[in-house]
Order: sequence, then structure tokens, then C-alpha cells
Amino acid sequence: MSWHLRRLRRAGSVRTTRDGREVHCALDRERFADLQQRTFRMLMNRNEALR
Repeated sequence: MSWHLRRLRRAGSVRTTRDGREVHCALDRERFADLQQRTFRMLMNRNEALR
């Protein structure tokens, strides 16, 4: 799981904070919303092109 979190952190999708030995991860909501919008637009454009 740490491999996946590292990839997401490097992509800017997850933020991490350290509390002693623990590392807390949180989804970057702004980044996720942007990704969601771009994915939706891409899928809609693809569907229109197939018509």
C-alpha cells in the first residue's frame, strides 16, 4: 500500500503529514475535483466523437 500512496503523493493527489512515527494521508480534494472534471470532459468528448 505504501507504494501506491507514494505514487499518489508524487502525483499531487494525496497530502501527507507526519505525527511522530505515524504518517497521515489525505486526499487533495481540489486536485481530485480537477481530475474528475477533466475525466468527465474527456469521456463526453469521446462519446460525441463516436456518434
